[in-house]
Amino acid sequence: LNLPDTFDTNETEAALAATLLANEAKDSDASEVQKQAREVWRYLDELSKKDPAAYKRFVNEQLTQEKRRREVVKKNQFVPRPGFVIVTQAVAKDETFVLYLNVCESEHVPSLRTMDGTRAAPDDAQADQ
Repeated sequence: LNLPDTFDTNETEAALAATLLANEAKDSDASEVQKQAREVWRYLDELSKKDPAAYKRFVNEQLTQEKRRREVVKKNQFVPRPGFVIVTQAVAKDETFVLYLNVCESEHVPSLRTMDGTRAAPDDAQADQ
């Protein structure tokens, strides 16, 4: 992760650094992620000293974005009605393991459709809302 030594566009660079770290964390080992996290913290510590107002704006923007994200997640959450469980075996890379498939239903999930747009579910299945 390469962070700039100058802070001309403080909030943008700090946000970019944080985003890069989050994206790279998916494909990196733990020690590399820790190293990158230290770099981001160093960068943000430097920003807080060089331009406290920009640092405060950056932090407030991150908090606002996280609050919005949590509201969207909460709004889109639902508890499905239990259906049944299928228990079978699966093989992956020459290893056999037990696979549990929980089948549930909810009016929040639309019925399956065919390519022409007609319902693929049986007639007694729940209709779309």
